[in-house]
Amino acid sequence: MTYLATAVRVMIASPSDTATQRDAIERMLTRWNGSRGQSAAVNLVPVRYEAHAVPAAADSAQSVINGQLLDSADIVIAIFGNKLGSATDSAISGTVEEIQRAIEAKIPVHVYFSSADVPRDQLSDASKINDYKNSFKGLYAEYADDSELADAVRNAIERDVTLWAGAVNGPKEAEADPVIQIQRENEVKYNSKGNPRNHTRRWIEITNQGGSDAEDFTIEVDAGDGVFFMAEPDEPRTLHRDDLIRIPYELTLGASNQAEAVMSWTEGKERKVKQRTLNLIN
Repeated sequence: MTYLATAVRVMIASPSDTATQRDAIERMLTRWNGSRGQSAAVNLVPVRYEAHAVPAAADSAQSVINGQLLDSADIVIAIFGNKLGSATDSAISGTVEEIQRAIEAKIPVHVYFSSADVPRDQLSDASKINDYKNSFKGLYAEYADDSELADAVRNAIERDVTLWAGAVNGPKEAEADPVIQIQRENEVKYNSKGNPRNHTRRWIEITNQGGSDAEDFTIEVDAGDGVFFMAEPDEPRTLHRDDLIRIPYELTLGASNQAEAVMSWTEGKERKVKQRTLNLIN
């Protein structure tokens, strides 16, 4: 089914040592489009210099990136890992120049610094980041890993898209519409010896995509044995319009492939119920 939506360009600005972080944010933007794009009438378009900048003669490479990507961005997500990046003619790094230029153009910009341990061979680079962080004017956030970064950026995106939500399709219908689906993300974790291992994060995601609040919202999930829910809501709550609930879960040996989810809420004086079958091994 087709739908009309406003394309919102989200530029991911960062030095070259943050490739996995940029990938995690792009995956999150894609998931957001799948779960929220139609209801918000917004499509988030990831913009990355390595994928979207094209060669052009100019005073500097940074001026090309500014002209082709930054100046037409609607939102800027700036990420720092262990490096600040290479200096430009007007700033201590290209990413810092992009932050400054976005602020001057009144483009929403969100800045994130890594709080992970720094390898010894990158301590001098990390000190430059600390100096910039201490001089930064505004509010920034820190992240411990890619999944925490993606969650933090999603929260910022949810706030920003209210500027464009409904611009094409007009206001939403005045009724609640809780939508439930399974989400997953692959990540690499390291054990105490520094050895990498693959891990899949899974969670149930519920979003109220309707036009009014779902009061006294409850959810019951019957998944059988082998499924461990880490944060299942046990008290009724109001699921506001565009609110998001995440219920992380882990699968053990012999876990069932499917679960039955029953959502119920009050709208006006009427109690409404929606039931869905979920594929837990998505």
